[in-house]
Amino acid sequence: MSMAKETSQPVALRLPRRLPSTLRAVSSATRDGRYRYTQTKAADVIIVAREGLAFGHLETDEAVAPSEADREEYPPVKKVYLVRKSVRYGTPVRLAPLGISNYQFGKRIDEAQFTEILKLGGGNKEFFRN
Repeated sequence: MSMAKETSQPVALRLPRRLPSTLRAVSSATRDGRYRYTQTKAADVIIVAREGLAFGHLETDEAVAPSEADREEYPPVKKVYLVRKSVRYGTPVRLAPLGISNYQFGKRIDEAQFTEILKLGGGNKEFFRN
C-alpha cells in the first residue's frame, strides 16, 4: 500500500554524523531501501549535507513508522523513508551561495535550487534500490 506524498518539494535535512557516515548514507540507503532518521518531516527528496556542503540526495517513495528492526539498527529513529534511488554528487556542492542555510532541522528548497545543486554536483552517480 502506498501513502500519498505529503510534499512535492525537496527538503534539505542535515545528518548528525561525521562526514564518512554522511557519504555512506547516500549509498547504503539503497542497500536495504530504508533511511532511518530522527526527524519526521515530509520529503520526496532528502539532500544529504554536512557543514554547508551537499554530497548527494535520496529520492523517497514514502515515509513509514519505524519497525523493531529499524529501532535495533538506529535506536533514535522516528521515521523511516523508503528510498527508491540515491545519488552521490561528483563534487560536493556549497549550499550557502544558493541561499540554503540554517537547515539543521530541515528546510524546504525550491525546484530551481535543486536543479542548481544537481548541475553543480556534476558527475553524479545514481544507485537504485536492489
